[in-house]
Amino acid sequence: MTPTNDIERLLESPTFGKHNYPEIFRLLRESDLIFLLHNTTGSKGVLPWVDIGQVPEFAVWGSVRSGMKIPIFSSHEAARSACREIGVWNKFSFRQINGRKLFELLAQQEESFAINPVCSEYAMHLDVSHAEELADGSILKPRKNDTVSGTL
Repeated sequence: MTPTNDIERLLESPTFGKHNYPEIFRLLRESDLIFLLHNTTGSKGVLPWVDIGQVPEFAVWGSVRSGMKIPIFSSHEAARSACREIGVWNKFSFRQINGRKLFELLAQQEESFAINPVCSEYAMHLDVSHAEELADGSILKPRKNDTVSGTL
């Protein structure tokens, strides 16, 4: 898949690593992200939006390698590509929401989540505590355990 935004370009970078976490976490909070709902209407992805305050029933995907995860995508293109890749194109409705708001909803889930699963080998797998920290922004603050190594 050809990257279509800064999140995808960063994840696909051959030098992506922990040093990129502040930037990727900032982008995830600020960007609109895509999540999937089960398409129970059979109408090619047309579902009413969830009521304010209601937590949607997120689609959950599983694999032997990474277990059960809520798939989250950085673009409609990434979501379509992943759904086509695993043969579930007509089973889900795509919903777009601001990342910070999405992480507030994900923090209420039991399942961990993955950013751009199936799209590349560089998918990010995160747990519920990361959703809480992404929602409130604390993931962007320096931590006591973060140290800079080197010599003077």
